[in-house]
Amino acid sequence: MKNIYITILLLLIYSTTFADGIIVADNVIYPGRILKNKSTNVEVNIEGLIAKTITIQEFQNEWNQVIDGVYSFPLPLKARVTRLMYSKGDTLIDAVLRVMPESPNPGTGEGGLVAEINQYMGQSVIRLKLTDIGPNAIKWIKLEYIMELNHFEGDINYTYPLDTKGFYTIPLDYLSVNIIVHSNQIITDFDIPSHPGYTTISSSDNHLNLILVKPNVYQAQDIKFNYKVENPDLMIDFYSQDTDTTNGYFTLVGRPLLRPIEHILPTTIVFLVENSSTMIGEKLNQSKQAIIQSLDHLSIEDSFNITYFNYSPHLWQTSPVEANPGNIAAAKAFVENITPGGGSNIDNALYNSLQQLENTTTTSSILVFTDGKGYLNPYDVENYNTNKTGIFFIAFTDKVDWHRMETTAQLNYGSVTYLNENSILSSEMLKIFKKINRPLIKDVNISFSAGNVYDLYPSKFPAIYGDSDFKITGRYTTPGSTIITISGTEGTGNNSYTFEVNLNPANQGEEIARSLWVKDAILDKESIILINGETEALKSELINLSLFEKMRSRYTAYVEDEDYSSFSDSIFFIHNPTYLNDFGKTSDILKVYPNPVFEHFTVEFDMSSYKTATDKRIKIFDIFGHLLFSYDIIGDNGSSFKKTFNKSVFPSATSFVVLNLEIDGKIIGTKAIIVSN
Repeated sequence: MKNIYITILLLLIYSTTFADGIIVADNVIYPGRILKNKSTNVEVNIEGLIAKTITIQEFQNEWNQVIDGVYSFPLPLKARVTRLMYSKGDTLIDAVLRVMPESPNPGTGEGGLVAEINQYMGQSVIRLKLTDIGPNAIKWIKLEYIMELNHFEGDINYTYPLDTKGFYTIPLDYLSVNIIVHSNQIITDFDIPSHPGYTTISSSDNHLNLILVKPNVYQAQDIKFNYKVENPDLMIDFYSQDTDTTNGYFTLVGRPLLRPIEHILPTTIVFLVENSSTMIGEKLNQSKQAIIQSLDHLSIEDSFNITYFNYSPHLWQTSPVEANPGNIAAAKAFVENITPGGGSNIDNALYNSLQQLENTTTTSSILVFTDGKGYLNPYDVENYNTNKTGIFFIAFTDKVDWHRMETTAQLNYGSVTYLNENSILSSEMLKIFKKINRPLIKDVNISFSAGNVYDLYPSKFPAIYGDSDFKITGRYTTPGSTIITISGTEGTGNNSYTFEVNLNPANQGEEIARSLWVKDAILDKESIILINGETEALKSELINLSLFEKMRSRYTAYVEDEDYSSFSDSIFFIHNPTYLNDFGKTSDILKVYPNPVFEHFTVEFDMSSYKTATDKRIKIFDIFGHLLFSYDIIGDNGSSFKKTFNKSVFPSATSFVVLNLEIDGKIIGTKAIIVSN
C-alpha cells in the first residue's frame, strides 16, 4: 500500500458564531446559559474512505460559583463515538458507559436557547453530564468518533460540523484542525472549498502540507475538505484486528474503476418520487429537476419508468419502457406536471415498483426521493423483492426514521443518502443516479478462502457500480493469509477478482476494523428492536455488546467515572494554557528562525531584564497542549540567549508547534513554529 500523508492545519476565521460541542449550564441564571468555548482542536485521520475524528475542546466556567452542565456534540448521521474523555483538574479521564438514558440538556427544551440547541444537535447527538465545575475553572473534553466518507468519481469528501445558529457571540481564543490522509491511490487534486486562503508549505508526489493559522476565531461554516484519487482498477482497502479475548474483526472497502461503456451493464430503473404535502417546495422541485437531468444520462439499452406517490402510487407507464428520445421527452413532460398531494404510503409505492421489475433480466434499481416520514416495513419490502433489485433512498432531512430506511436499503441491495433540508440541490441527487446507473457486476458473491469468516454486514451483497464504493465488515476465528474472491456477471460475461490479504493475529491490526464492525452490529440490533419491538433477549444482547465493546447504544450512556479508574497518558497543562491567549502576538524579546523549520532552528531572546531570575525555561507544545520538549536555561546570566536546536526534538510528522519562554513560571514570550516534513 502506498501511503499518502496530507496534513492540514486550519484556523478558521471571520464569521459570526461557533459551535461543534457545547456545554449548557444546569443553573438557569448562569450568564448566557452556555460555558465559554475557549479553544477547539480537531485532528482527522482518514484511511481510504474511513475517517476517525478527534476533537479536544476547552471550556471555562466564567462564573463565581460551582456549576454542573451537559456537554453535547452533533455527530454526523451513522457516526459512532469510540472514546469520550473529560478533565478533572489537569487529568483527562475516560467517561464510562452505564445502562441508563442519556442526560438531556438542562431545561424543558420546549422553547428558547435549549430548544434551539436540541434542534441543532439532531438525532445523533452525544451527551455527557459534567459535575462540580469550579469558579473560573477550565473543563477539557476529548471526543473520538468514526465515520464513512462520501465518494463519487474519485472525489472523497469530509465535513466537520461547525455551523451553528448563533449560540456564541464571542470568538474562540484558538481553533485548529489537522487532517491526515493515508491512501493506496494517487492523489491528483485537493481543496478546502469552505475555507480558501491556506498556504502550501511543502508538496511532493506523496506528501502535502497546508497551513492556515489565526487566533480569535468566529466560525459559522462547516469545514469541507475534499481530495481526488485515481482508480486504475477494482481495488480494495482491507483492515483487520484481533485481540487476546475475542475473535478477529475486519473491514473491506472496495472501489471499482469507472470502466468503458462496453463494460457497463444495461439497467432498468424506476424513479419513485414522493409528492406528499411535506415535500412541498424545494424538496419536490429539486427532485423533479434531478429526475429530468437523470433521464438524459440513460443509454438506449436501458429501460425506465416514473412513479409519484402520496396515499397511492401514480405511474407514468404500466411497466418500464425503452430509454429512447421519444420516451424521454414524454417522461420529462410527465415529471414537470407532478404537483403536491397528500399522504405518504411508501410501503405500497415500493411494492408497486418491485412488481414492475420482478421479470427484468437486467440489473434493476429503484431510486426513491422522500423525506422519510411515511411508514416503512423493511422486512415486508425484502419479501416483495424477488429479483435482487437495489433500493436507493435520497432522504431530504436528518429527522427521518433512519433505522427503518437503513435496514430497508441493507436488506435490498441499496444505500441511503441524506441531504440537509437547507441545501437540497438537484446536482447532488444526480450524483446518486450516476452511481447506480453504472452497474459493472451483478449477482455479486464475495468469499474468503480461509479464516472462518462470520457475522457479515451487510448480509446481502449489492451489485457493484462503476467508480462507487462498497463496504463489508465481519468477524474471523483463524488469523493468517486468506484470498478474497469477488465474482459476478459483467457486461462481457462472468468474471472474478482475487485479493490476498492478511487476517491479523492477536494484539495486531488496525483499530478501525473493530470499530466499524461494532458500529454496524449495534446499528443492526437497534434497528431490529425499533422495527420489530423490544424483547428482553434482544435488549440484553445489545447492552452486552455495547458495554463489552465500549460503544454507546440506545440503552447506554456516557457518564463521569466516579472511581477515576482510567487516566490519559497525555500531558496536560498544570496551569491554564495561557499561550492560547498570547498566540500570534509579537514578542519583542523572543525570536525563532528560520520559520518554517526545515532541519535546525535558533531561539534567541534578550535576557537583560531577567538576569536574577532563578527559573528560565523554553517549552514547546503541540496543538493539543501536549508538552513535547523542555529546555532549562541554567547558569546563563548574560544579557542575551542564543541556541540552535535540531528539529528532531519534535516527534515525526509534527507540522505545527507553539514555543513558550517562561521566566519564574510566567510566560513572557510565545512563538508559533511551522515544521516542514
